[in-house]
Amino acid sequence: AIPKTGSPSTGSTSSPQASSGQVNLSTIGGFAFSNEFVLNYKHMNETTLFLSRLIGPTVLLIGISFAIHHKFYIDWFKKFKESEPVLFLTAFIEIIAGLAIILSHNLWTSVPEIIISVIGYGMVLEGALVLLVGRPWVNLAVRLFSRTTSLFVFGLLIVFALGGYLTWIGYFV
Repeated sequence: AIPKTGSPSTGSTSSPQASSGQVNLSTIGGFAFSNEFVLNYKHMNETTLFLSRLIGPTVLLIGISFAIHHKFYIDWFKKFKESEPVLFLTAFIEIIAGLAIILSHNLWTSVPEIIISVIGYGMVLEGALVLLVGRPWVNLAVRLFSRTTSLFVFGLLIVFALGGYLTWIGYFV
């Protein structure tokens, strides 16, 4: 067991014991994480840094574009789902990109690593669903994001948070 040096009520992590070999902990949402897990930016894996710089701004710009041009994208997705060759080609590309992330970055020891690995697995899962289920899967996605404003806003918040965080990690830390 790792000795806890911070107070759960304050989330404080400073302690003279931390320099004596004990692991310093941060509390997030009631869970204790080592600072090496939460703030392991100085020793970040080069692949994590590269993928943060690649994925972060891309996701952030896509999110901004979706927020500004929501109706355009809904119309585009409706047309997109009617073209089976484009649908399946996109699924293959998404699976290949997701597998590239997984094969080069199947890391689970820090927050940025976990986010990037989950994105890779998510891409493979989504591409596989398009290939295996096809148009019904895309129809469901289009219906959910064109009719459910709260789901769309929630999705955008996640996109902004992930894109902003990965951009911050990749370029500013």
